[in-house]
Amino acid sequence: GECCVWCVCVTMEPEWRGDADGTQELDGAQPTGGPRAVTPLSEALSGWVVHLHGLSGPKRKELGALIEAHSGLVYFMLGRTVTHILTTAAEKNNPNAYKIKTAAKSGMQVIEEPAVHAAIREWEERHPAMQQSSSALVAYGTDTRETGAPTLTAITPSTSLAPTISLVLPAEGPSTGDFQVAVFGINFVPGHNFRLRFGDSLLASTFEFHSHSSLVCAVPAVSVQPGEVLVSASNDGGNTYGFPVSFKFFDAQSPQVYNSTEQKIALLRGQLRNVSRAIANIQKMEIELRSELKQLSGAEFAEFMMQEKTKAAARGEGIANRAGAGKAHAGVKRTGVDHRDMSTCEIRLFISSPFRDMQDERNAMVRIMIPKLRKLCTERDVLISCVDLRWGVTEAQSEQGTTLLMCLREIERCDVFIGMYGERYGWCKSKAGSTSEDKLLLSAIEVASKEFSWLSELKDRSVTELEMRMILNEHVAGNAYFYFRDPYYIESVPPKERAIFQSEGPYEHELLTRLKLEITQSAFPSRTYSRPVQMADFFYEDIKAYIDAQYPEGSRLGPVESARFSNDSYAKQLTQVYLSKEQYFIALDKHISKEKVVPLVVSGEHGMGKSA
Repeated sequence: GECCVWCVCVTMEPEWRGDADGTQELDGAQPTGGPRAVTPLSEALSGWVVHLHGLSGPKRKELGALIEAHSGLVYFMLGRTVTHILTTAAEKNNPNAYKIKTAAKSGMQVIEEPAVHAAIREWEERHPAMQQSSSALVAYGTDTRETGAPTLTAITPSTSLAPTISLVLPAEGPSTGDFQVAVFGINFVPGHNFRLRFGDSLLASTFEFHSHSSLVCAVPAVSVQPGEVLVSASNDGGNTYGFPVSFKFFDAQSPQVYNSTEQKIALLRGQLRNVSRAIANIQKMEIELRSELKQLSGAEFAEFMMQEKTKAAARGEGIANRAGAGKAHAGVKRTGVDHRDMSTCEIRLFISSPFRDMQDERNAMVRIMIPKLRKLCTERDVLISCVDLRWGVTEAQSEQGTTLLMCLREIERCDVFIGMYGERYGWCKSKAGSTSEDKLLLSAIEVASKEFSWLSELKDRSVTELEMRMILNEHVAGNAYFYFRDPYYIESVPPKERAIFQSEGPYEHELLTRLKLEITQSAFPSRTYSRPVQMADFFYEDIKAYIDAQYPEGSRLGPVESARFSNDSYAKQLTQVYLSKEQYFIALDKHISKEKVVPLVVSGEHGMGKSA
């Protein structure tokens, strides 16, 4: 029920026609020819199990059909039985491509399209007698009357032969029309003369031919009489129709359409899965478009950005906030030596996501990428800090309901907001709304709403969404980058751990889907990643670009300012976690108030706060 590929065995039977006298005769077939099965053009790719990666939709169909036509197999999932990965030159040379790395480690061959054609040509050179036209279909005839063995016959789909339909999926549809069906059979000839008829007069439209034996078409939105009709096809503009199959139109307005509640639920679930797949495809298309955008020349890219800024200005949006200017101070570019205080030399990042299913992503960012970015910032006399509230929230703060207020205040102080989502929506009020966690959450929203009044209208949302609303609804100015994990990532998770990565339920899934759609339609950049490591790479690229824009490479402070910056940075790092005791400061004040100044030694055990 969830597979996107229909596997159909088609038997090419001759068409039988009944005469008025009750006798039967063959129509359009050799009297002695038995059943025939379609076979490959050659065995050039026999033993090949190919996974297609990084190809466009039309190219994927074209190469998939070519491989299967020459005895190869095409697998949609990357498994141990795969022998070749067919991809593009860009993906093959991409050092961050996960599937390419996996293939190299597993001994699979990573090839491009020319390698497939070369293998076919090599086989044809060794078997010249077996060469067939690329459009021909090779079939085995079972005429054993003379030779006693199968014979090879090259047949080409012809408009002179009426197409035969063997199967239509689904086998029923609403009487209001406006749906799609998959049709299987033989001798489908693409062209303007092809017709597919439901009953006596209803013609299908929008044909998508996958081969000469399968296609997808649309039934137009018209009202037809409920009941069974015959579906047939024609290659000559409707003059001759081939062997039909039965199809049922049911009354879409009738309450008896669904035999049980379970059937209706199954149908709705299937429709929701289709919508989710469509959204995932749109997100993948966005990634491809952004990749093409990066390949534009400098002049073209500058022109594109100017157009985007003009559009944003027309909408009344703050271009500085969207394009990476950050807060007011961040828009100043430094060249050579400059002078500034500690308030203008720090980049603060805030990480927002559900906690349970995003541990790997957060660890990759905080433990690997943040140190790399910190080294880059140190070379330019800039501080970078990351607010990750997995740590630093006490039990007392949780009980008092001040955690949400702390988060929103931190977002106000940050320059860059990082939002991440998988399939979990995060901590939100349950439908019942009576659990202890619900009471704690409502208490936290009530406390925070005294300072952020807009929260009172969103009490049913998760804490993660409320954090993102600070940026999306422009309650605070700043930059933001969003990252969405591919839903199919869960296939690589061990079965016993998958519950952590799955949606909490239909209610939470609906809220998350709406939020993701709103984010992708906003002016903030968003990316979809397949692995936590890839997400960390995206994060590093985006933040490095932000740093390069605000603090260009080669710009540094003067010697005195640099020394002061180092000292102030060290002091800030120590004092932000220092718990002061008044008695020490009184002793220091007494010492420096004496007329005769002598050295003073501050001694104590390690970690007691002497430097702070």
